Amino acid sequence: MIRHNVYFWLDPALTAEQKTAFEGGLRSLFEIDVVKGGTYGKPAGTPVRPVTQNTFDYALVLEF
Repeated sequence: MIRHNVYFWLDPALTAEQKTAFEGGLRSLFEIDVVKGGTYGKPAGTPVRPVTQNTFDYALVLEF
């Protein structure tokens, strides 16, 4: 198995409709026949610490 991680920083000017369309695009990736699993989501609301990187808007993990 290969696991591929992608992090997205979206343009702050995107509308709610555009963000919804973006999430739809992420969901559509799971329909690709070679994609065996994975997930996507927003960063957890964890406290700011030197070892925590949560400035991204979405994370995507695909398993092949």
